Amino acid sequence: MVLWMQNAQASLAQQVNVWSVQNEPSNSTSYDSANYTPAQFISFVTGYLKPAMTSAGLTAKIATPEPSVWGGPSYFDPNWGSLSCRINPQWMPTWTSWSPTTMALTPVWRPPRKQRSSTTSPCGRRRFARAKLTTEASYNQALIAYNNSTWTYQIPKRVYAIGNFSRFMRPGSTVLTTTSSNSNLEATAVSPTSGKVALVLTNTSTRSITVTVSLANLANPPASVTPYRTSSTENQAVLSSISVAGGSFTITIPGSSIVTVVG
Repeated sequence: MVLWMQNAQASLAQQVNVWSVQNEPSNSTSYDSANYTPAQFISFVTGYLKPAMTSAGLTAKIATPEPSVWGGPSYFDPNWGSLSCRINPQWMPTWTSWSPTTMALTPVWRPPRKQRSSTTSPCGRRRFARAKLTTEASYNQALIAYNNSTWTYQIPKRVYAIGNFSRFMRPGSTVLTTTSSNSNLEATAVSPTSGKVALVLTNTSTRSITVTVSLANLANPPASVTPYRTSSTENQAVLSSISVAGGSFTITIPGSSIVTVVG
């Protein structure tokens, strides 16, 4: 790995930014692959890889594990998800930093993972956290689906759903803890690099949900928030601002939609 990074530096005149230790570290395949347990992953990174990189003068950050999860009752494996807290966070990209600041709504900050999904519901796209940039249309997993027979391409709904996160949660943002009383409403919140809060609300049900969001635990809640909504008919549509009173505001999230509120 160190030799590869050194060769890349020599060829590109710059170092690799982020190094992925192993794609799908818990997945066995018919072709060349590697299997790690979480304990082996930690041992390798902390005992071998990072010291070797340091000795070689390499400063690349180390990506969190990338296990594959293909559906079923759970889209999250806590055995791998907790590794980002157990490996020195200074070795990782700034967007994996954690902070115990509290607000209201569900904890959903999860490590990158793969999932097969269709193209109609933006909620499916929200779970598509790790994606190839392009792919042939017959293999529906990419941000851009290209048909090499007709020379046409499609922008799936997942692009806008992922954008509900990546557009507002930039590198350097601090993740905020969230809780919720509604199992159909998922939330991810950060203290962004610009502004006071960016909160993504995902309605995984087919019915609208009206929720009162409490920002009272923020040191200085914004006076108002602006929603950006992605649904079956909208692509990050900008909605009217909502006033924040006493650190709280009320918002309705349509079924199978994602709303990012920023303030």
